[in-house]
Amino acid sequence: MVKEQSEKPEDLERVFREAIALHHENKLEKACQLYKKILSVMPESPLVNYNLGLALFELKSFKQSYDCYSTALKHAPEEHDLLYNFALCAKRLGKFAEAVDAYTTILESNPDEIDSLYNLGCCLMDLGADDKAISFFLKVLNLTEDHTAALNNIACIHHRNSEYDLAKNSYLKLLKIQPDHKIALHLLASLEGDSSQNPPALYIEELFDSYSSRYDSNMLKDLKYSVPEALRKALNRSMKPQNSFMKALDLGCGTGLGGEAFVDVCSDLVGVDLSTNMIDLASEKNIYSSLYVAEVHDFLNTCEDHFDLIIAADVFIYIGDLLPIFQGLAKISSPNAYLCFSTEKSSTSDYILRKSGRFAHGDNFIKKVCLETGWSIRTAEPAKLREERFKGIEGMLYIAVKNDEPS
Repeated sequence: MVKEQSEKPEDLERVFREAIALHHENKLEKACQLYKKILSVMPESPLVNYNLGLALFELKSFKQSYDCYSTALKHAPEEHDLLYNFALCAKRLGKFAEAVDAYTTILESNPDEIDSLYNLGCCLMDLGADDKAISFFLKVLNLTEDHTAALNNIACIHHRNSEYDLAKNSYLKLLKIQPDHKIALHLLASLEGDSSQNPPALYIEELFDSYSSRYDSNMLKDLKYSVPEALRKALNRSMKPQNSFMKALDLGCGTGLGGEAFVDVCSDLVGVDLSTNMIDLASEKNIYSSLYVAEVHDFLNTCEDHFDLIIAADVFIYIGDLLPIFQGLAKISSPNAYLCFSTEKSSTSDYILRKSGRFAHGDNFIKKVCLETGWSIRTAEPAKLREERFKGIEGMLYIAVKNDEPS
């Protein structure tokens, strides 16, 4: 007697409908289970692989999502929705060339598809193909002249290439369309030398969300970034005898480069960052006991824990007036806690917003803020923070210890 297959076509169709319903209800794990059940019988189905890819992407399981889309594309290589979502996933994984190919395929049959034109420009921007990126952003603007994201990206490309007049013109065009565009206002202020305002949280969030997939490679390889290791060495020299820490905070933890340099002396390491994408990557390193997506001021104002080590590697370069931050740090610090941080160096003022969009702080200003908030500086030493356009960015490394009472 021949055994009947356990799943008949009508049964699989019923399971697929149930999976779709769960997907629409945002019950993503259950939907994934049913999609996988179907794929165990018909593993090459482009539709089921596509839907599973969508659900996995929403669950931030980007590698698995990418694999599902790749399988689906073998059988439906010109399906636009599939290509588009595959490209989004590839970009999220830092596979920019594959994303470029997918968007290019879409545009071959639909050359005026605005989202693909824009996203292709973004991928080329990430690849450093600035002239090509601008050409696609201009195509977007020819189709819809009020596309503020395309204008902002053109401005940012000119800005990072030190083409300041072109950048300023693009920011001004953007602000005519959207006068309250916070990112454009901040970066225009940096070009005009206005240091009065901190950058908006949205600027930091978008900057590092878009940067996350290539952050470690770019910082370590291209920019020769070594601040976390340098801070750790400075801390070692400051501690006699060598300490270990019960509870540590990595403020602005990013992808976890700072945490990696200090985790071996921390029993409990907490990370906080404004960028969700950066936090997702930090979680993959398995060095943090807990991770929070939060703006620095908000975290310090609401945190009820106390830490005996705080790390802030290249965090204060995005904050002008540090007094409120150091007051918050004092509030969440245990007596005799250590604070390890870096700044870009300014020799002319308390702090200044540079054309890069980052702040530089004077050493006297740092000493004053520490004194007013109960921190004693143990170490203050110059350092090259990273390289930009083949020039070293000069900064300072500080190790401070919390006093029992402010001076």
